[in-house]
Amino acid sequence: MKPGIDIEESPDIILNGVRVPPEILGHIFEHVGEARFVGSHSLMTVCKAWNPAFNLAVTGEKFARKGRKATSVLKDCQQNLTNAIFILSDKKTRSHLRISEIFKVAFRHKEFAHAIWKSAQINGSNVTEIIKYLPLLCEHKEVAEEIYRYGEDYSDSLFMYYAAIHHLHLAKKLFKDDIVRQNLTTQELLALGSAHLEITKRILADPHLMLTLTNASSALRKLCVAHSKIATYVLANPVLNATLNGKSLAIIGAAHLDAARAIWESHSLKERLGNEHLMTISLAHAEIAHDLFADLSAAQQSSLITAHIEIARKQLATVRSIEGKDEKRALLRTVMHSHPEIDIEIWSNIYFQETLEVDDLVSLGLSHERIARSVWNNKQLLSQLTDEQQMALGERHLCIAEAIVKEKPALRKKSLALLGIAHEKIANQIWENEALIKELSMDELFELSIHEAIALGIWQSDSLRSTATDEQIREIANNNIMIAREIVADNALCKKLSGEQLCTLAIADIEIAYLVFERYLQGKVDLDIVLIAEKHQAIALKLMKTDELIDALESSQLQALGVAHADVAHLILSDEELRELLDEDELTEIIIAQPAVILSILQDILANQAFNDLPDDAFLNLVKRQCDIFSLPTTKHIVRQMIDDALPENRVHLKGKLYENKLSLNIVRAIFKLSEVNFPLNKPFVADSVIPQRSFFPCILM
Repeated sequence: MKPGIDIEESPDIILNGVRVPPEILGHIFEHVGEARFVGSHSLMTVCKAWNPAFNLAVTGEKFARKGRKATSVLKDCQQNLTNAIFILSDKKTRSHLRISEIFKVAFRHKEFAHAIWKSAQINGSNVTEIIKYLPLLCEHKEVAEEIYRYGEDYSDSLFMYYAAIHHLHLAKKLFKDDIVRQNLTTQELLALGSAHLEITKRILADPHLMLTLTNASSALRKLCVAHSKIATYVLANPVLNATLNGKSLAIIGAAHLDAARAIWESHSLKERLGNEHLMTISLAHAEIAHDLFADLSAAQQSSLITAHIEIARKQLATVRSIEGKDEKRALLRTVMHSHPEIDIEIWSNIYFQETLEVDDLVSLGLSHERIARSVWNNKQLLSQLTDEQQMALGERHLCIAEAIVKEKPALRKKSLALLGIAHEKIANQIWENEALIKELSMDELFELSIHEAIALGIWQSDSLRSTATDEQIREIANNNIMIAREIVADNALCKKLSGEQLCTLAIADIEIAYLVFERYLQGKVDLDIVLIAEKHQAIALKLMKTDELIDALESSQLQALGVAHADVAHLILSDEELRELLDEDELTEIIIAQPAVILSILQDILANQAFNDLPDDAFLNLVKRQCDIFSLPTTKHIVRQMIDDALPENRVHLKGKLYENKLSLNIVRAIFKLSEVNFPLNKPFVADSVIPQRSFFPCILM
């Protein structure tokens, strides 16, 4: 359990008559702190509750074979709360879910979300840790209202803002507060307007807010994209639409058909559109595409045919009226493969079949199993196909491959290996049939090792394994991770693998990574050990404990390890000698990737009893100096967390000074350059969006 999180103080939760076991809430809560690392770095390498040797490439495949993909598990959890309780409590199932996915399941349900927020308030320091999950928490009205009140109580507009994004009544309340409203950034204003039509109307009715938006690049366009009614209003207003260029008009028109019609019918608006802008709108709306189609190039017409099945059908209807068989065939080829339904319509029409050539019909068969079956069952048509065309259909479709193996002995001999490689079921049939095995050469048989079961069967056969060439051994190692482990563990066999292949295998499997690392230390293999260490934190930590390996590292490699792993970042940033190996930019990259590590180091420093006797000024200077050493991207949230988590009791009177102190703010500005943040305006602001830039906090959202 993460220190500082007391599950006993969390309320009991009864869902659908089932009490949520405290350990399930505990499993969720224990990751609140570590969840800072969610993002490009999986928590499997950080969280103590995870199996660090867990290999997604292998177990994920086995998991899928059992018919339980992670996506289906998540869907079950999100649709049924009872399922969520039992699935989250099952360690085996849970091991297939990333921590970010577990949070998405937990936050999907009001009771879980409320318990997490309640726990964060009980253990006040965790409130700031949970900032990155505010968008998910705020999906629930009651929880959002509590968060909004928290923002009011602590004069923290960020909490109020996130709550308002999801709920109109809170957005209205926020807008009534002149001070909070005036402090909104352009991005926050845009996000609120995009989330709520009524807020957008208020923005447009306020000259001051409108001036803020019209001075911001593409701001008005974003509001128009978010709301069809706003788009119609702006396009009809000469003063407002005068600020929109061709690109903005095209994006707005593509977002709403009514807006596209308004642009199309307005000479002054339409004349701002270039050819590429016209295509943008036409690709979005078939109605506009119909009007524009005749004036476009062949390539552009093809794009519209692919974009709109209505256009494709209209073109198909003109085939009979075209003179010349070559011209008819050319049009059919243009329409072919644009939509599955169109392909079926072409195949079902005898006139179209007779117009097309055999190659065209085979092409349709390659794209559709239904058509391939029809081709195969049409003996007259099948007789016109070459062996290569029949083999191509068999390679693409299992049903045709099975027919070739069963019905065409001569063709089977030519294509058996090809079909076995393409279809695991055919490979298994071959492996279980001595007569079919004899039809293959030894090289062809080893080619079937692309399938895991065949690779294992070949490896377990003494006669086959003894005849394997070095190249075949390397191929089998690539195809079966269990075999690869055996090969790497065997001195003689391991020599048959190149350093590059060993590196690839070690990256894919932690057990192989351990074996390869030991061989590397013994000087038995030549490879890039840093690539392996970037993938596996356990290997990176072993490397960091080996002086001769550290001495051989380039600064960029050391930086890469710190960026990849939190524990390595902690080692680097807390060791003066290691820090001196990196320049300021390299240290900054590590800090941006692992911001929580800095906080952890500062907590350790502040908790040191040696500093208890320092005068207040010296203590404040100590904190500032430590922040400067690490170029800490400080914000009021991280300062508050540092104060609440680590400030000694005898320094409580310094809270105000620490809170007001803008530590390392110039460095913060240098790291996070102010720029426009593009919010997804077609949906409410959610966790995948960017945190508002004014917080300067490099949170990694789910």
